[in-house]
Amino acid sequence: MVHGRDVSIGCLAMTDSGIEEIYTMVEQALVHGQKNVPVQIYPFVPTPARLSEEKDSPHAAFWTDMDRTWDWTERTCTPARVKAVHGRLVVVEQ
Repeated sequence: MVHGRDVSIGCLAMTDSGIEEIYTMVEQALVHGQKNVPVQIYPFVPTPARLSEEKDSPHAAFWTDMDRTWDWTERTCTPARVKAVHGRLVVVEQ
């Protein structure tokens, strides 16, 4: 579940204004004939500075992979399709 009120019991919680923005975009996509709405959720924007802060994290390789998906999405304005290859995320060229 994704919802507002900025609380969670196993859900993705966000502010009421955040969920209102998501709800409005999904509603408009469905109204205009889109059958589904892919969602990508990032724990942070993977800027070089932020990735540098995470360089010693046990998840550093994953954050680097997520950076590639972020770049794809920003460049193409479409969600990156990914697959796991040997434990790493790889962007599937569409």
